Amino acid sequence: MLKVPIEEDVGLKVLGYLPRQKDLELPERHLGLVPTVESDELKEKRIFKAEKKYDMKLGIAYDEAFNFYYQDNLDLLKELRADLIYFSPVKDKEVPELDGMYIGGGFPESFLSNLERNVSMKESLLKNIEEGLPIYAECGGLMYLSREIKDFNNNTFSMVGAVPAPTVMTGRLKAMGYVDAVAMKVHLLLKEGESLRGHEFHYSTLLDIENMDYAYSLTGCKGKDGRLEGFIINNLLASQLCLYLIVKRRLQRF
Repeated sequence: MLKVPIEEDVGLKVLGYLPRQKDLELPERHLGLVPTVESDELKEKRIFKAEKKYDMKLGIAYDEAFNFYYQDNLDLLKELRADLIYFSPVKDKEVPELDGMYIGGGFPESFLSNLERNVSMKESLLKNIEEGLPIYAECGGLMYLSREIKDFNNNTFSMVGAVPAPTVMTGRLKAMGYVDAVAMKVHLLLKEGESLRGHEFHYSTLLDIENMDYAYSLTGCKGKDGRLEGFIINNLLASQLCLYLIVKRRLQRF
């Protein structure tokens, strides 16, 4: 019906048309479409449904205590076909079934009582680490995985204990700025001798770490060049560094 006038009057060749499909319709009323917030059914409705195929289930610790993530890092993980499974170290009872885990930064020092009380989550995390689950933890994630955290008022709270050292919150900034990190040995993100840049920003420090298996040699920011940082325990890499992973797409090594 419209093919002839379109081709004659507009000068465009008609190649086909989209047939009417009832399942693509959205409800309307006098001012237009019904807002999706008014209906659970509309919230779930998708006009274009892409088939999702994932190669791995990657847990993301995300709640009031852990929420410092570069969005580009999460987007990269999705691009690499990781199904991101969000869980809460504060509220959930145990770690879901996963192929790997990412525990980012945040303010665990502000929720120490909640984290300490959730014993089943701490035990579940420790069990996964001891069994060799690949886990990357940075900044607040490292603090949570340490043996304990002493807050600004010298109160001590028991944490996961995978990193056998205490964390102490200090009254002054311990590090802030960019550093170059060279891998001391192969780990989740790098081969031995490979390097990347990271950012340090923390008031916490770990004690009794002289005999640990270190991940990086650092140059730049506060401190002496060549200082050691980050820890390798089984398939766990835990560090104070915050990394922008998309620069070298390092998480493919998971």
